[in-house]
Amino acid sequence: MKYTRNVYYIGNLEFARLVPGEAHFYNLDGDEIEKQTTEIKWDAEAAEKGGFEHFMMKEIHEQPKAVQDTFNSVIKNGTIDLSSVEITEDEIKNFEQIYIVACGSAWHVGMAAQYVLEDMADIPVRVELASEFRYRKMPVNQKALVIVVSQSGETADTLAALRLAKEKGITTLAVVNVVGSSIAREADKVFYTLAGPEISVATTKAYSAQLAATYCLAVQFAKIREKITEEQYSYYISEMLTIPEKMQKILEDKERIQWFAAKYANAHDMFFVGRGIDYAVSVPGVESGRELAQQVNEEIQKRVDAHLAQAQADWAEYQDAFFATGGTEEEWGGRQMDVVIDYEIKSQSETTVSFVVDFAEGWVSAQQQRFCYNLDLADNRNITLQDLLGEDWVNICNNAVEAYIANSTDSEGFTFFFTPEEGGFTTVDADTAFYISESGAPVLVFPEYSIAAGAAGIVEIPVD
Repeated sequence: MKYTRNVYYIGNLEFARLVPGEAHFYNLDGDEIEKQTTEIKWDAEAAEKGGFEHFMMKEIHEQPKAVQDTFNSVIKNGTIDLSSVEITEDEIKNFEQIYIVACGSAWHVGMAAQYVLEDMADIPVRVELASEFRYRKMPVNQKALVIVVSQSGETADTLAALRLAKEKGITTLAVVNVVGSSIAREADKVFYTLAGPEISVATTKAYSAQLAATYCLAVQFAKIREKITEEQYSYYISEMLTIPEKMQKILEDKERIQWFAAKYANAHDMFFVGRGIDYAVSVPGVESGRELAQQVNEEIQKRVDAHLAQAQADWAEYQDAFFATGGTEEEWGGRQMDVVIDYEIKSQSETTVSFVVDFAEGWVSAQQQRFCYNLDLADNRNITLQDLLGEDWVNICNNAVEAYIANSTDSEGFTFFFTPEEGGFTTVDADTAFYISESGAPVLVFPEYSIAAGAAGIVEIPVD
């Protein structure tokens, strides 16, 4: 982003050839394909703390703007305009069912949206964890709308669920925050939340912006399906537009909130009680218990700090080697170290957390590395594949990998995977990386070029 905001997105089984001033793209058959650039709207300033002590506090205070921007993207002159989402009134009238599919905090958004959509638009809504929608057999209404919700637009289970819905011929709508993400590109229709980059561990502004988006959908669906009057429609919109200001007033009441927090911070137990939509809102509050959230934050920060320290050590070593081989100060001045670190919590319970840290470093280009961490916070130890799969874990994993590779080979025998003779997969062992999905099943992670060609990227193989 320091040098350009225009990017090309390359799909699966596509290749790029870069020459000075030009980029050419090809499919697997070698045929050239046309691609358009996408402009990245975020800037470097948005990813900085902006004077706040930490990102969590910054993003809490950015919630009013995130909600305001999301509302403003579709509310024009007192009406909701979904033309940017590319959903028509006829489609809205003809939907017989809505499925909301998501993981983690986005799933909680779906739980709240279910109450609002059913109450206002009088349409059956079913909320499913993406992993469950993906793996279990269930009858699906062909005249349904599948709404997938994801901040990143890259959540693996949610992306797989989206693809399954499309295979079944069901209309899909993505509520995502990242322009050009995989889910945004593959969904039939896209509602972008305008929350900017989210960096803190516990979701804040992304959750609020997703709620804002689903409320817009609910109100517009209700109007088009003639479940509310014009007067009610105008009232709901006017009330929604007051929400950012009300959120800001709450955030400004800092001293009162601090007093309340201090009073109950040391409580041994807390109970969140609610019914209807209040129940849906209470659930993520229960799951974000103070002690657990703090512990998870600390564990992730510990790993991120370790990778940053290693990057600094690598840079210092490279600098020493550069000068030792005749490099000059002037030449060194044109070099800079680029370090990119991202993380994603894959699953979490009251005592465990599974997360990955994506890491890349270099001054020209870098190969992305993915580090997996599966922690039993109660016993302060690493969770193993044997813990999840039992004594026969090696055979179970090997069978899953071999089946995956076999299914990835086309009718002509082409595959990205190396044979064992070429240095490809032979067996898993105690060092094989994995994370735990929302369903509780392990997903094996193999680095780039380890068992497959570079075009396959980092290979993730679920173990059922």
